[in-house]
Amino acid sequence: MRSGIFTALLALYCSVYGPVLAAKQPDFPAPPNAAVEIVGENMVVGGRAMSIRQFYTRDRMEKVNDFYARKWEETEDGKKPGYVETDANAPWHIITRVEDGYLMTVQVQRADDGGSWGYLGISLVKQEPSNDTLEASLPRPPGSQVVHTLQTEDAGQSADTLMLENTQSLSSNVNYYRQYYQRRNWRADMDKAVPAAKMHVLAFTNGRDKINIVLTGDHNKTNIVANRVTHDIL
Repeated sequence: MRSGIFTALLALYCSVYGPVLAAKQPDFPAPPNAAVEIVGENMVVGGRAMSIRQFYTRDRMEKVNDFYARKWEETEDGKKPGYVETDANAPWHIITRVEDGYLMTVQVQRADDGGSWGYLGISLVKQEPSNDTLEASLPRPPGSQVVHTLQTEDAGQSADTLMLENTQSLSSNVNYYRQYYQRRNWRADMDKAVPAAKMHVLAFTNGRDKINIVLTGDHNKTNIVANRVTHDIL
């Protein structure tokens, strides 16, 4: 899932329909006859805490879209339509609704067998920002851009993933992170180059925190995936 989808559609919806206050979580059914699996009940995508389900149905994507269009025909105060939709992130078709202070997002695309599959995400519209994120704390080489963020919480640990890219060389990025964590006395668990894949893997530990950094690229561009795992106990 693309983290920018939820933020952009929330801004668009609120600019049209105005501010809302959170109440009891609204009914958010899956498409009829769909098989549904829980992806995460306490995930943070693009800085927003969300509950996310994945679904598959033999029904065509158009039937799924029609189901939500009928269900969300009006807003809470009777305005039409009661949702925002976009195809800007093809092949995904996205339908979003705000109800009782919650943002509900349907993200669907065609399946290879003619059916359709996608994700259902729900989150509070108003959320307190958190500074305890990898996006806030991870050092970045000059010119780095954030591509994606994801946070999850499981029994005994939490995980925070950040994807970056920049136009510096792979070796420059590797030296940047190696020196940063060494100077702060993090234990080096791995420092391995994989030349055939134009990849370098770094891993460091400091108390309950462990960070893994996978860097791929060449002389002109580097992609960085950093994953921080914090254990509840040592």
